[in-house]
Amino acid sequence: MKKRLNTVLGDIFFSYFPEGQFKNRIKCFIANKYLFRNLDFTTTYKNNVFYLNYHGNVYKFCDYPSSDFYEIIEGYLRKASIKKGDTVIDCGAYQGSFTVLASKLVGKNGKIIAFEPDPENYKKLLHNLKINNVSNAITLNKGLWNSTTELYFKKDSKGSTFIVNPTPDLGESLITVPVVSLDEELKNLGVQKVNFIKADVEGSEIELIKGSEKTLLNNHVNLAIASYHQINGENTSKALEKILKKMGYSATTEFEDHLTTYATKK
Repeated sequence: MKKRLNTVLGDIFFSYFPEGQFKNRIKCFIANKYLFRNLDFTTTYKNNVFYLNYHGNVYKFCDYPSSDFYEIIEGYLRKASIKKGDTVIDCGAYQGSFTVLASKLVGKNGKIIAFEPDPENYKKLLHNLKINNVSNAITLNKGLWNSTTELYFKKDSKGSTFIVNPTPDLGESLITVPVVSLDEELKNLGVQKVNFIKADVEGSEIELIKGSEKTLLNNHVNLAIASYHQINGENTSKALEKILKKMGYSATTEFEDHLTTYATKK
């Protein structure tokens, strides 16, 4: 709860500063000294680049990465680690913070497959992979669903989500994006082995799992899926746990700051 309060206070504080180098330096200072001072990373800003030092490795990003790394270290990697040679799926890669870190963890014999449906975020993902010299990642400008189709994607100041049946009042905030099932896309890529799936897919996590059934049944996958999204007034965590257990996985939901459902094969 204290971390959540610190994050909220930080967001309020940042909102009073105009965008620019001064604000970015202040962000890093507050992250290092207050918000994430007990975690093993520090962030600096120089020449329009954020530098994040974690375990002696320095990663570069175009956008502020400290909150991302907090969610990765304390959240997504809470129950299972990524090992050398693993194949990792990043569903909802955003600017690529998880992809960049995972690319280092799996090493040259491992592989990352990163999905990001939003065109602007996808550009940031490609940029960050380039400046970090990542060569073991496959990127796809697609969302994940239970089949191959196109869906409306709504983006605003409160976040983003997939809209199956758009209404006229949504207006220009909607864009159309391609979505695929993970099973079909991995088949097209010739990928059979999967070790870890991280997902933050804007409320489509149930459909993601439905479209990943073959992958989950044929592998022993560790999953960490953001499940704070609301469907019919309820977090998706309960439905996620239920469907994963039917597939032979143990599942639990933790990490209040960024509610996440964790699963592994029994």
